[in-house]
This record gives sequence, structure tokens and C-alpha cells, in this order.
Amino acid sequence: MSPATTSITLELPAERVRLVEDYARRHGTSFAELVGKYLKMIEQMEDYQPSPKLREITGLIPPGVDTHKAREDYLKEKYSR
Repeated sequence: MSPATTSITLELPAERVRLVEDYARRHGTSFAELVGKYLKMIEQMEDYQPSPKLREITGLIPPGVDTHKAREDYLKEKYSR
């Protein structure tokens, strides 16, 4: 059985509505389905709890470190021997 639904009215800029309608059409869905999926994603994000392993390693790289450059430097050093 499908959950009960409620109709709502949204006021959005016309250009944004056209963009979403075009996107929905190209992806074989509807404006309402896109909004519903987005809201479900937000709900899941609110309930998200990172794994203990992820919590353990979070913050090991200090802010401001250019990780792409650090990796590049590491690989240059490793393979230049």
C-alpha cells in the first residue's frame, strides 16, 4: 500500500522550475518524484552515522593541506629512485 500523499504549492523562480522540469523529463521522472527523492536523501543524511573506522581516521589530515599535491610529491619521490 502506498503512503498517503499531500498536495502542496511551491513558489519558485520560473527559470528554476523550467530547469527541474527539463531535468525530470530527460531522466524519465517527474518534478514531484525528484522533490520526494531529494527529501528522502536529506532524511537519510540526518540519520547517517559514520562507521567507527571513519570516525577514527577523520581529522588526520590537517586543514589546508593540498592532498593532490602531497600525493603527487609522494609519487614523484617514490618513483624517482
